[in-house]
Amino acid sequence: MSSLYYTDDGSGEPLLFVHGWTCDSNDYLWQLAHFRSKYRVIAPDLRGHGRSPTLQGGYEARVFARDLRELLDELQVRSCVVIGHSLGGLIASALAVEYPQRVRGIVCLDPSYGVTGEGIAECHALIELMSKPGWPQQLAREFATWERPSTPAYFRELHVRRMLAMDPGVVKETFAQIFAGTDPLGGRERSEAYLAARTCPVLGIHALDGHERAQWEARHSRHRASRFLHLPLGHWLQQDAPEVINQLIEQWLETLH
Repeated sequence: MSSLYYTDDGSGEPLLFVHGWTCDSNDYLWQLAHFRSKYRVIAPDLRGHGRSPTLQGGYEARVFARDLRELLDELQVRSCVVIGHSLGGLIASALAVEYPQRVRGIVCLDPSYGVTGEGIAECHALIELMSKPGWPQQLAREFATWERPSTPAYFRELHVRRMLAMDPGVVKETFAQIFAGTDPLGGRERSEAYLAARTCPVLGIHALDGHERAQWEARHSRHRASRFLHLPLGHWLQQDAPEVINQLIEQWLETLH
Protein backbone atom coordinates (compact mmCIF):
# COMPACT_ATOMS: atom_id res chain seq x y z
CA MET A 1 0.00 0.00 0.00
CA SER A 2 1.27 3.46 -0.87
CA SER A 3 2.22 5.67 2.08
CA LEU A 4 1.80 8.90 0.13
CA TYR A 5 -0.62 11.61 1.08
CA TYR A 6 -2.93 12.40 -1.83
CA THR A 7 -6.27 13.87 -2.84
CA ASP A 8 -8.59 12.24 -5.36
CA ASP A 9 -11.46 14.34 -6.71
CA GLY A 10 -13.83 14.47 -9.64
CA SER A 11 -14.67 11.77 -12.15
CA GLY A 12 -13.75 10.86 -15.68
CA GLU A 13 -10.37 10.27 -17.26
CA PRO A 14 -7.67 10.28 -14.54
CA LEU A 15 -5.08 13.05 -14.41
CA LEU A 16 -2.13 12.58 -12.06
CA PHE A 17 -0.52 15.87 -10.92
CA VAL A 18 3.11 15.59 -9.79
CA HIS A 19 4.76 18.55 -8.07
CA GLY A 20 8.42 19.58 -8.08
CA TRP A 21 11.41 19.73 -5.76
CA THR A 22 10.73 21.20 -2.26
CA CYS A 23 7.07 21.63 -3.25
CA ASP A 24 3.79 19.80 -2.65
CA SER A 25 0.48 19.24 -4.38
CA ASN A 26 -0.74 22.72 -3.40
CA ASP A 27 1.30 23.97 -6.37
CA TYR A 28 -1.66 22.93 -8.53
CA LEU A 29 -4.47 24.74 -6.72
CA TRP A 30 -5.69 26.47 -9.88
CA GLN A 31 -5.35 23.32 -11.96
CA LEU A 32 -7.13 21.02 -9.49
CA ALA A 33 -10.09 23.38 -9.18
CA HIS A 34 -10.30 23.73 -12.96
CA PHE A 35 -9.91 20.14 -14.13
CA ARG A 36 -11.96 18.26 -11.53
CA SER A 37 -15.19 19.42 -13.21
CA LYS A 38 -14.37 17.16 -16.20
CA TYR A 39 -11.65 14.80 -15.02
CA ARG A 40 -10.65 12.66 -12.07
CA VAL A 41 -7.74 14.61 -10.54
CA ILE A 42 -5.24 12.82 -8.31
CA ALA A 43 -2.64 14.96 -6.55
CA PRO A 44 -0.09 13.28 -4.25
CA ASP A 45 2.74 14.69 -2.18
CA LEU A 46 6.01 12.92 -3.06
CA ARG A 47 7.96 11.05 -0.39
CA GLY A 48 9.70 13.51 1.93
CA HIS A 49 7.54 16.39 0.65
CA GLY A 50 4.38 18.00 1.96
CA ARG A 51 2.27 15.67 4.10
CA SER A 52 3.89 12.43 2.94
CA PRO A 53 6.37 10.66 5.25
CA THR A 54 10.10 11.24 5.08
CA LEU A 55 11.70 7.93 4.17
CA GLN A 56 15.29 6.74 4.26
CA GLY A 57 16.66 7.31 0.75
CA GLY A 58 14.98 6.82 -2.60
CA TYR A 59 14.94 10.45 -3.69
CA GLU A 60 15.44 9.95 -7.41
CA ALA A 61 13.06 10.07 -10.36
CA ARG A 62 12.66 6.33 -10.89
CA VAL A 63 11.93 5.66 -7.21
CA PHE A 64 9.45 8.53 -7.06
CA ALA A 65 7.86 7.01 -10.19
CA ARG A 66 7.63 3.61 -8.51
CA ASP A 67 5.87 5.22 -5.53
CA LEU A 68 3.33 6.73 -7.90
CA ARG A 69 2.81 3.46 -9.76
CA GLU A 70 2.00 1.85 -6.41
CA LEU A 71 -0.47 4.66 -5.72
CA LEU A 72 -2.14 4.06 -9.10
CA ASP A 73 -2.38 0.37 -8.20
CA GLU A 74 -4.03 1.25 -4.90
CA LEU A 75 -6.52 3.55 -6.64
CA GLN A 76 -7.16 0.96 -9.38
CA VAL A 77 -6.12 3.39 -12.10
CA ARG A 78 -5.01 1.39 -15.12
CA SER A 79 -3.73 4.36 -17.13
CA CYS A 80 -3.71 8.14 -16.85
CA VAL A 81 -2.24 11.35 -18.16
CA VAL A 82 0.57 12.58 -15.90
CA ILE A 83 1.16 16.31 -15.42
CA GLY A 84 4.51 17.13 -13.82
CA HIS A 85 6.24 20.39 -12.95
CA SER A 86 10.05 20.71 -12.70
CA LEU A 87 11.20 17.54 -10.89
CA GLY A 88 7.66 16.33 -11.53
CA GLY A 89 8.42 16.47 -15.26
CA LEU A 90 11.32 14.10 -14.70
CA ILE A 91 9.09 11.79 -12.69
CA ALA A 92 6.32 11.89 -15.32
CA SER A 93 8.92 10.92 -17.93
CA ALA A 94 10.23 8.12 -15.71
CA LEU A 95 6.68 6.79 -15.33
CA ALA A 96 6.26 6.87 -19.10
CA VAL A 97 9.52 4.97 -19.68
CA GLU A 98 9.38 2.48 -16.82
CA TYR A 99 5.61 1.79 -16.88
CA PRO A 100 4.45 2.73 -20.40
CA GLN A 101 1.18 0.81 -20.15
CA ARG A 102 0.11 3.07 -17.26
CA VAL A 103 0.65 6.39 -19.05
CA ARG A 104 -1.50 7.72 -21.92
CA GLY A 105 0.44 10.95 -22.16
CA ILE A 106 2.51 13.38 -20.13
CA VAL A 107 2.58 17.14 -19.64
CA CYS A 108 5.97 18.48 -18.54
CA LEU A 109 5.87 22.02 -17.13
CA ASP A 110 9.35 23.60 -17.18
CA PRO A 111 10.96 20.19 -16.58
CA SER A 112 14.42 19.95 -15.04
CA TYR A 113 15.91 17.70 -17.71
CA GLY A 114 17.96 18.76 -20.72
CA VAL A 115 20.16 21.19 -18.79
CA THR A 116 23.53 21.97 -20.38
CA GLY A 117 26.71 23.97 -19.90
CA GLU A 118 26.18 27.00 -17.69
CA GLY A 119 22.98 25.50 -16.26
CA ILE A 120 24.81 22.37 -15.10
CA ALA A 121 27.52 24.54 -13.53
CA GLU A 122 24.86 26.49 -11.64
CA CYS A 123 23.31 23.24 -10.39
CA HIS A 124 26.65 21.99 -9.11
CA ALA A 125 27.16 25.36 -7.42
CA LEU A 126 23.82 24.87 -5.64
CA ILE A 127 24.89 21.41 -4.49
CA GLU A 128 28.06 22.94 -3.07
CA LEU A 129 26.01 25.73 -1.46
CA MET A 130 23.91 23.11 0.36
CA SER A 131 27.01 21.89 2.19
CA LYS A 132 27.60 25.25 3.88
CA PRO A 133 26.13 26.62 7.14
CA GLY A 134 22.95 28.64 6.71
CA TRP A 135 22.33 27.33 3.19
CA PRO A 136 18.49 27.21 3.41
CA GLN A 137 18.31 31.02 3.66
CA GLN A 138 20.72 31.36 0.73
CA LEU A 139 18.69 28.87 -1.29
CA ALA A 140 15.58 30.93 -0.54
CA ARG A 141 17.26 33.89 -2.25
CA GLU A 142 18.07 31.67 -5.23
CA PHE A 143 14.39 30.80 -5.57
CA ALA A 144 13.63 34.47 -6.25
CA THR A 145 15.70 34.29 -9.45
CA TRP A 146 13.40 31.55 -10.76
CA GLU A 147 10.35 33.78 -10.54
CA ARG A 148 9.04 36.68 -12.62
CA PRO A 149 6.95 39.79 -11.77
CA SER A 150 3.94 37.70 -12.81
CA THR A 151 4.50 35.24 -9.94
CA PRO A 152 1.83 35.93 -7.27
CA ALA A 153 3.19 37.16 -3.93
CA TYR A 154 1.36 34.35 -2.12
CA PHE A 155 3.28 31.70 -4.04
CA ARG A 156 6.61 33.51 -3.69
CA GLU A 157 6.22 33.21 0.07
CA LEU A 158 4.96 29.63 -0.14
CA HIS A 159 7.94 28.45 -2.22
CA VAL A 160 10.36 29.59 0.47
CA ARG A 161 8.41 28.55 3.56
CA ARG A 162 7.86 24.99 2.31
CA MET A 163 11.54 24.54 1.57
CA LEU A 164 12.53 25.86 5.00
CA ALA A 165 10.08 23.44 6.65
CA MET A 166 11.43 20.35 4.86
CA ASP A 167 13.99 17.87 6.11
CA PRO A 168 17.28 19.42 4.89
CA GLY A 169 18.61 16.01 3.98
CA VAL A 170 15.71 15.40 1.60
CA VAL A 171 16.20 18.80 -0.02
CA LYS A 172 19.90 18.12 -0.63
CA GLU A 173 19.64 14.46 -1.64
CA THR A 174 16.83 15.00 -4.14
CA PHE A 175 18.67 17.78 -5.95
CA ALA A 176 22.02 15.97 -5.87
CA GLN A 177 20.49 12.77 -7.28
CA ILE A 178 19.27 14.70 -10.34
CA PHE A 179 22.44 16.55 -11.21
CA ALA A 180 25.26 14.60 -9.56
CA GLY A 181 23.87 11.13 -8.86
CA THR A 182 22.79 8.13 -10.92
CA ASP A 183 19.47 9.59 -12.06
CA PRO A 184 19.31 9.41 -15.90
CA LEU A 185 17.24 12.57 -16.16
CA GLY A 186 19.48 15.43 -15.11
CA GLY A 187 22.02 16.79 -17.57
CA ARG A 188 21.37 16.55 -21.29
CA GLU A 189 23.94 13.91 -22.12
CA ARG A 190 22.46 11.48 -19.60
CA SER A 191 18.82 12.27 -20.32
CA GLU A 192 18.76 12.22 -24.12
CA ALA A 193 18.59 8.45 -24.63
CA TYR A 194 16.21 7.97 -21.71
CA LEU A 195 13.75 10.59 -22.97
CA ALA A 196 13.88 9.05 -26.45
CA ALA A 197 12.33 5.93 -24.90
CA ARG A 198 9.09 7.79 -24.19
CA THR A 199 6.53 6.40 -26.64
CA CYS A 200 3.48 8.34 -25.42
CA PRO A 201 2.51 11.85 -26.58
CA VAL A 202 4.19 14.68 -24.67
CA LEU A 203 3.21 18.30 -24.09
CA GLY A 204 6.32 20.17 -22.99
CA ILE A 205 5.97 23.79 -21.84
CA HIS A 206 9.30 25.42 -21.02
CA ALA A 207 9.72 28.72 -19.16
CA LEU A 208 12.49 31.19 -18.30
CA ASP A 209 15.39 30.50 -20.71
CA GLY A 210 13.87 27.29 -22.02
CA HIS A 211 13.43 28.19 -25.71
CA GLU A 212 16.41 26.11 -26.84
CA ARG A 213 15.44 23.22 -24.56
CA ALA A 214 11.94 23.15 -26.09
CA GLN A 215 13.49 22.87 -29.56
CA TRP A 216 15.88 20.16 -28.36
CA GLU A 217 13.05 18.15 -26.80
CA ALA A 218 10.96 18.41 -29.96
CA ARG A 219 13.80 16.83 -31.97
CA HIS A 220 13.68 13.77 -29.69
CA SER A 221 9.93 13.22 -29.64
CA ARG A 222 8.60 9.98 -31.10
CA HIS A 223 4.86 10.76 -31.14
CA ARG A 224 3.13 12.97 -33.70
CA ALA A 225 0.69 14.30 -31.07
CA SER A 226 3.57 15.74 -29.04
CA ARG A 227 3.95 19.49 -28.81
CA PHE A 228 6.69 21.68 -27.31
CA LEU A 229 6.68 25.41 -26.64
CA HIS A 230 8.31 28.14 -24.62
CA LEU A 231 6.55 30.85 -22.60
CA PRO A 232 8.21 33.92 -21.00
CA LEU A 233 7.06 33.00 -17.49
CA GLY A 234 8.69 32.11 -14.18
CA HIS A 235 9.63 28.56 -13.26
CA TRP A 236 6.25 27.95 -11.56
CA LEU A 237 4.45 28.83 -14.79
CA GLN A 238 1.21 27.11 -13.73
CA GLN A 239 0.97 29.78 -11.01
CA ASP A 240 2.18 32.73 -13.10
CA ALA A 241 -0.47 32.25 -15.80
CA PRO A 242 -2.92 29.57 -14.64
CA GLU A 243 -5.61 30.36 -17.20
CA VAL A 244 -3.14 30.13 -20.07
CA ILE A 245 -1.60 26.88 -18.80
CA ASN A 246 -5.00 25.32 -18.11
CA GLN A 247 -6.18 26.15 -21.61
CA LEU A 248 -3.04 24.75 -23.25
CA ILE A 249 -3.35 21.52 -21.27
CA GLU A 250 -7.07 21.19 -21.92
CA GLN A 251 -6.71 21.76 -25.66
CA TRP A 252 -3.91 19.22 -25.85
CA LEU A 253 -5.87 16.64 -23.85
CA GLU A 254 -8.68 16.89 -26.39
CA THR A 255 -6.27 15.82 -29.14
CA LEU A 256 -5.67 12.51 -27.34
CA HIS A 257 -9.26 11.32 -27.74
